[in-house]
Amino acid sequence: MDRFAGMRFNELTRTATAVALGGAAVMAPADVLAVAVTGTGTGAFMINAGNAIWWLNNNITFATTSNNWGFSEGSLSGGVFDDAFDGAVSWLVATGTPTSADGYRSPGGTIDISPAYPTNPAVATTATGSVQVMAGLNVHGEIYFPTNRAVARSILVLQNPTGAPITVNVETANNWGSDNNTTYDATSSGDALYDPSDNWTVSSQSNPPTCCDPPLTYAFNQNGSAIRGTANPIPVTGNGFMAMFYTVTIPAGQTRRLMAFMQMSTSVAGAIATAPTFNTAAGLAGAGLLNGLTPAAALQIVNWNGVALAAALGGTAVPTLGEWSLIALASLLGLLGMRTMAGAIRPRRYPAA
Repeated sequence: MDRFAGMRFNELTRTATAVALGGAAVMAPADVLAVAVTGTGTGAFMINAGNAIWWLNNNITFATTSNNWGFSEGSLSGGVFDDAFDGAVSWLVATGTPTSADGYRSPGGTIDISPAYPTNPAVATTATGSVQVMAGLNVHGEIYFPTNRAVARSILVLQNPTGAPITVNVETANNWGSDNNTTYDATSSGDALYDPSDNWTVSSQSNPPTCCDPPLTYAFNQNGSAIRGTANPIPVTGNGFMAMFYTVTIPAGQTRRLMAFMQMSTSVAGAIATAPTFNTAAGLAGAGLLNGLTPAAALQIVNWNGVALAAALGGTAVPTLGEWSLIALASLLGLLGMRTMAGAIRPRRYPAA
């Protein structure tokens, strides 16, 4: 309990310092990964994980969904399927309608890759971008790559360093690369037709796939979440673009997160068989797709069921006060303590005999 309180206080101290200096909050030592790597251009970093290659962008400004922070390309199964994506899981943040100019980019092209770069396919890898100030928020991206599946877990972290709530519109932009050959083969509701209640889709260039785009599973929501995304355009056959839009309010001094999963498969049947993993927090945890998350971070994820995620990670879903409320409570307790102490040392008056 003392450690948890200390962590919250330290986070608040860093935030307050950043506000005073007019800059982005400094990441905690635990949040900063081991190796700082700089790269620019399309596919600046080749992440080798899960029998797949992910070409990760970090700080480029193309006008397509290959821009910003996300994947420009993907290759699976030793290069048999080597043409996934023309840009995927780019995060855009704005107070109005997001445009390509509003995409998160790791400043200077510097990202932290842990445990090392070049990456080892036998070891899970995490890539973390530096903080960029967007719409008054301290924003950074985190992508986790497990070893057992060709899956990437992308999280956008939105931290509000101010004393007032901030509401932003966030877009996750995707271009599957299969263009007008794109077919949607399955959705979480059990059919091949997207509707707003769906939480994931499976798409492919052809069924069965022969070359060159692997079937893709995109998971973007979970039942029981605080907010849900709206797809625009609506994913339909022949349309290789899919963007999810979220409206997120970040309370003063607090943090909210958005999460999405991308999976490459060697067959449509295989993609459909594994897609239910994304339906539940227990399924995600059992597959190792929540590794590296803490229960506290999971509670901040608003487009998935954060309470269920935290519980699956062994956390206790207990409501917590905001940082400023904690300060107010601490001040009140301090005053009460001083008053009690004063009462304890005040001389007692006894009635005259």
